[in-house]
Amino acid sequence: MTPQPPDNPSPRLGMILSVSLIAAAMAFLVTRNDHDNEPLQPILLATGEWAPYSSQNSEQFGIASAIVNSVFQQLGYQPELRFMAWEPAEASARQNQTNDGVRATFPYGANAERARDFYYSDPLLEIEMSLYYNRIRFPQGDALSRMEQLGDFRVLPIQGYRYPADLASHSHPSASAATTNVDAFRQLVNSAQPSLVVEATRVGSELLDGPLAPCRDWIGRAPLTFPSPIHLIASKRNPHNYRLIRDFNRALAQLKQQGAIAAIAQRVLKRSETPHQVLLSPWRSDADLHGWASPQGNEFVLLPRGSRAVVEHWGAPFLQQHPPHPDAPPARVQVRLLNGPLAGQTYYVDGRSILLPEKEHPAWPDPTPTTNSANPSTRKLCSPPPASSTGSSSAT
Repeated sequence: MTPQPPDNPSPRLGMILSVSLIAAAMAFLVTRNDHDNEPLQPILLATGEWAPYSSQNSEQFGIASAIVNSVFQQLGYQPELRFMAWEPAEASARQNQTNDGVRATFPYGANAERARDFYYSDPLLEIEMSLYYNRIRFPQGDALSRMEQLGDFRVLPIQGYRYPADLASHSHPSASAATTNVDAFRQLVNSAQPSLVVEATRVGSELLDGPLAPCRDWIGRAPLTFPSPIHLIASKRNPHNYRLIRDFNRALAQLKQQGAIAAIAQRVLKRSETPHQVLLSPWRSDADLHGWASPQGNEFVLLPRGSRAVVEHWGAPFLQQHPPHPDAPPARVQVRLLNGPLAGQTYYVDGRSILLPEKEHPAWPDPTPTTNSANPSTRKLCSPPPASSTGSSSAT
């Protein structure tokens, strides 16, 4: 609530207040101008691998990292990021009572347990969370569109993750918490019980395009999604952190108002996608470039020659160890268009129409997933289960 002035303020008091406010404003401007010429003060922050939001392998260390870095630089800090597992990152920030060491950590969701120990920044971003299920063993996961339908499905816990109450009540009773989200997806593929992995939609997409690409046909995403704001958090044990988060929020709000936060997110995401781009061209000179609505359907649209796209799913013929049968129909690849009249939409194209950019060009490395089914352990992971291990459950 904004303080109200007294009913009959003294003219002399008003003059003193006016002069004081002007002097304070001038001092602030002088301080900022002087500060701009000073070296930035270092601040150590902890985060973890959660591409595209935070990752050692992402452009500017990810979208959330780029936002946090920009805000702190506005405040005169030079952030240093320390990547670690989520629970140690949270513990390091919680236990620190000084301005040295890990001062804050990100990106974390809000919950009552953390709120007892941490000051929360305003949301850095609001992201979409999804539920992933084993589509081979439990195809009924495709019908999960409301929390009330979870039925026998149980959430596989991940160390450092916290879940909304309605999902936490469906936590897997016997499963030990996975150390990483990749391990959780591996448990999902191997589980003979109806299980779920709760993960950010973009994070899940990154994993299924990378280390889990050979298992993509096994892992489905349920229709049910929910929003989750992500924050920077700083321990209440450090008496200076209240002011730190307050100043952070003010700078964050200013950058949001200027449109800078949205621009940072868009720029980082675009640069992160550049190495995965492909060019589309008819595989035969007398053929058109078709974009099909489904992997096997007949409905299609015409795509312009030279369209650029990001591969969303290469498909089994490109990922399996042995080539497909010579009589097999041409493999369709799922792509998201980046330019042209249908930019942003997803279609399936003939795999023969995909052109990989020249490898010698530094901005165009090979987009093939880093882990493929030639890895024996991965092939074993995604091999069909014995008939006896196939479970059944009905979502209610």
